[in-house]
Amino acid sequence: MDSSLNNSSLTLGVGETKNRAASISITRARAEAECSSSSIQQPAAICLAGQQLQQQGAKLIVERGEFPKTVSALRSIPGIGDYTAGAIASIAFKEAVPVVDGNVIRVIARLKAISANPKKSQTVKSFWKLAGQLVDLCMPGDFNQALMELGATLCTPLSPSCSSCPVSGQCHALVISRTCESVQVTDYPVKVEKPKQRSDLSAVCVVEIAEGPETQKGPHSKNNKFLLVKRPEEGLLAGLWEFPSVILDGEDDLATRREAMDLYLKKSFKLDVKKSSCIMLREDIGEYVHIFTHIRLRMYVELLVLHLKGGVNLLNRKEDKEKIAWKLVDGKSIQNMGLTSGVRMVYNMIQKFKQSRLLTNSKIKRKRNQKK
Repeated sequence: MDSSLNNSSLTLGVGETKNRAASISITRARAEAECSSSSIQQPAAICLAGQQLQQQGAKLIVERGEFPKTVSALRSIPGIGDYTAGAIASIAFKEAVPVVDGNVIRVIARLKAISANPKKSQTVKSFWKLAGQLVDLCMPGDFNQALMELGATLCTPLSPSCSSCPVSGQCHALVISRTCESVQVTDYPVKVEKPKQRSDLSAVCVVEIAEGPETQKGPHSKNNKFLLVKRPEEGLLAGLWEFPSVILDGEDDLATRREAMDLYLKKSFKLDVKKSSCIMLREDIGEYVHIFTHIRLRMYVELLVLHLKGGVNLLNRKEDKEKIAWKLVDGKSIQNMGLTSGVRMVYNMIQKFKQSRLLTNSKIKRKRNQKK
């Protein structure tokens, strides 16, 4: 790192920007960082991490009895990542740790004229390291907000206001642009071509397990358990819970999708839908398209309510657990779990179907009673 680029000079250089940024959220962060054993405010950081994890994280904080104040402690809370942990720790609790977002990456990339791919994990780690070296030890929260504000207001992606920038004298990208006509400040960070979005098809089966006397209440008992499986620890949505699903080769019809799902259940859980269980209900619910950054996933959703002839123990085989991580949860628990928006949408589709079916059955019974 250039010796002229240090935290003291940057702190002084962005003084005006820092003052504007400091008032934005430090007070709110402090207030939201307080919790007790009986109640808790929704931390802004958990909201940033996604609504699907905020309840799970909040409950864990309540159980521990205090709000975590360090980055390492914050990272142990579900739904809080590096950015959110750094923001809370530095702004609310004055821990001298960095916060890196797109604005910070842009500022540092231009200050140091970094031409590496900003999307690669190794490059991102380098940005975090550089940002950590810049953090003001006395006012880390103000400094982090100032750096983000600098990128949002002056060091913008397409039209940076270099003449007004308080750290333009330390900007290597600006120096290079003045000595080489083919280079511009906006060449940093390097533009990465977005991958073309691919289209995938998936069969999703919401498997409900009905047990004992609950089977007498029909397929829609509130005490039915949902089968959830855990995704691999690497790749898309790594380590998150979802309903059983299989990727399809093409636009398969309902019969083909069910055949693929039955094969998956048999292979993963030794669960033979036709032989080892009684099918109480099997309905095609509909379709849902979930958009990822580079994937357009069309999900064909199905509801399958089963009564296992061998009981739940049929699924509790050691060899099955070694192959795939899974668990059975009730409806109340599933509503409080940290599920992705796609899984949550599938669950909501199932609930709407059940409500509609119960309403229809109620109307049919009423008509029958009237005829009697």
